[in-house]
Amino acid sequence: MSNSKITFKFLNNQQFTELYCKLMGKQDLSEEELTKILSIAIILLNNEDENIKRLGYRIVVTYCNFYNQYEPLYEIAINKGLYPISKFIDSHYIKDYQKDFFTEWNDCYTKQYQENDIVQTSQQKCMNRNFKKYYSNSLALVAPTSYGKSELINKLIDENKGKKICIVTTTKALLAQTRKRIKDSKVLGTRKIITNSEMFHNGMENFVAVLTQERLNRLLKVNKSFSFDYLLIDEAHELLDDNPRSRMLARAIIILKHRNNNCIFKFLTPFILDPQNLKTKYTSYNLKQITITEYLKTEKYYIHELKTEKYLFYDQFLNQTWTLNENINNSKDEDIVINYSGRKNIIYLNKPKDEEDLE
Repeated sequence: MSNSKITFKFLNNQQFTELYCKLMGKQDLSEEELTKILSIAIILLNNEDENIKRLGYRIVVTYCNFYNQYEPLYEIAINKGLYPISKFIDSHYIKDYQKDFFTEWNDCYTKQYQENDIVQTSQQKCMNRNFKKYYSNSLALVAPTSYGKSELINKLIDENKGKKICIVTTTKALLAQTRKRIKDSKVLGTRKIITNSEMFHNGMENFVAVLTQERLNRLLKVNKSFSFDYLLIDEAHELLDDNPRSRMLARAIIILKHRNNNCIFKFLTPFILDPQNLKTKYTSYNLKQITITEYLKTEKYYIHELKTEKYLFYDQFLNQTWTLNENINNSKDEDIVINYSGRKNIIYLNKPKDEEDLE
């Protein structure tokens, strides 16, 4: 069967599922089984379907973490341009006596993707280059969370000192966070940063605004002829929602374009199928786009059923749920969270009383 024709339906009907389940359940595999599952992973990584490629990547990542053997992931990271991963493996898991000409050459090659102390992926470096290239164009940037979009905003502010720039955030909490990040980056120079309409007065030219859509509309309503040179919209996919806040933001875009035909819009979002859908009605502007397709993280979903006290693993690729052989009987909810938590966690509780009880 051609590699390009492998589908999830095909995989669900093969012995692959048994091997995959054992690996995900952290069960020991024989040498023969490990050879098979890694060989399958290589085949999947070369498939045309992005989701099947991600399944192959997950297999390799899981194998390396479970057996503490990172050579396969190192090779894939180098070939796929995932240089932060290959650099980390080179620094932490490859001993000096294991290094050869190729590891040294790869280390030297990776240095061109390093900016200050940060190693970029190949697409990340391309994203930074193209974002600057399109400074004078409206642009939709689709990139995962923690991919450096905030740094791009800071660079635009730093390199466009004579422009009036506004960053729109969806919440007051994000507003405060964005304001602090901009101030800490030292890109403002002598410019002021405003966060509400009351801080603006006629004649202000050299400033950066960080506003919610409500505050932006208030500013435009009070100052009938005012406009910006740049409008950067974070979490821009919310424009597609059918609610008052998304309509308010769309109205602000229409007003700004009407008042200043040269106003440039930057739409930043972690996900959207067609970035061209971000165009607002009753306006006319070309929209360049940058879309990142790299896949560094591989999410896993675990379920603790309170009634049955089962510990489950849900696989989003095969759409299957497996019971894991881990004893969690009589464990309290908070113990489960503590014992299985990572370094960064989001804990959702439905009622304020539940939050108080947990504390």
